[in-house]
Amino acid sequence: MTNNKLKKGQYDNALQYTKYILSNSSSIDELISKNNMHFKYCEELKNEFKEKK
Repeated sequence: MTNNKLKKGQYDNALQYTKYILSNSSSIDELISKNNMHFKYCEELKNEFKEKK
């Protein structure tokens, strides 16, 4: 995704999250695992939000 598709705050947040994940991971398998857990959590939150509407 290019910088112009994200607002400044969103870009900074994504960059900080990426730096955090990379600095706290020791292997590619760990990176994939963390990403999958984060994606699953986001999907669960999205589903909960839809149910509340």
